[in-house]
Formats: sequence, structure tokens, C-alpha cells
Amino acid sequence: MNYTLFIFLLLPVQVLAQTAFDSLGYDRIMVYEFRGDAGRSIVYCLDKEPARIMKRMPLAEHQWAKLSRLLHAGESYGALTASCFDPHHALVFYTGEEPVASIDICFTCNYLKSSLPIPALDVIHENYSGEEAPRHGFRRKARNEMKLLFRKWGFNRFMQSDDSLFDH
Repeated sequence: MNYTLFIFLLLPVQVLAQTAFDSLGYDRIMVYEFRGDAGRSIVYCLDKEPARIMKRMPLAEHQWAKLSRLLHAGESYGALTASCFDPHHALVFYTGEEPVASIDICFTCNYLKSSLPIPALDVIHENYSGEEAPRHGFRRKARNEMKLLFRKWGFNRFMQSDDSLFDH
């Protein structure tokens, strides 16, 4: 009688979710606080109206990792948004001196605009009438965690209360 013995060696494998930002080849990330009234993006302000920029700071990779986790998690989204978009916080990814991607964030309007796709934004949620529709607004927990990160980095201007009409 012949027996075949199979031995499987299980090694832990860490699988990291890749985002569109991971393949950019950027060499630095800058965080900005700015007056993006009337929908002005950070890229527009950098190019045409630099006086609108109130504060800037380089973002370390470990800081980006924390924010990226929130930005790319499906459970971060699903709330309503305002019809306006007046961003006051942004991230710009640079290669050399050239911006290669950006994310504009408006905590008051409760959403972001990104130059690269963030698949979590495409998640379909059921609305109050039972219909399915995309809901791109930040959920309370995610929005407050993001605001906490920005505050830790010293970006306190344009931060209203952690309560939002989109939470009710």
C-alpha cells in the first residue's frame, strides 16, 4: 500500500491594496489649506491664485498611509453631499516640481474631488426612498477621523464643528 504525504507550508502573506496613487511615481506629497471658494481647485490656486493658499506642509508616507486608508475604504462613504463645492483642504502629489495628481476636500460640503479614481466613491448605496444611487458623502466617523488628522497636522482653519447636517 502506497501513501502519498502532502505537506503544505503556510507562510503569512501581506496583501496591500493598490490605489491609483501608488503607481504615480511621485516623490513628495504636500498638504494645503486654502480658500477654494466657488469650486476653485488647489491646482488652479497654485497656478493662478497662489494668494488663496493659507498653509502648506509636506506629508510623510506614514501620514499619507493613514489618510489613504480612510479615503479608499468603502465604509467611509454613503452620506449625502451639498450641491456646492468650496474646498479648503487638499493633497497634491508631485514629481519634481510638477503636480501629477490632487485631491480637493470640502468637509463642509461633505465630499472630495480627486484627479485619479477612488473606487470606493463608486459604491452604490440605498437612499431614503429605497432606490439605489451613488452617495459620495463622507460618513460621520470617516469625516471626523480625517478632520482629526488634519488638525494634528496643524490645519485648523476652516474646521467647523464635527457635527454635520449630513449626519441626520
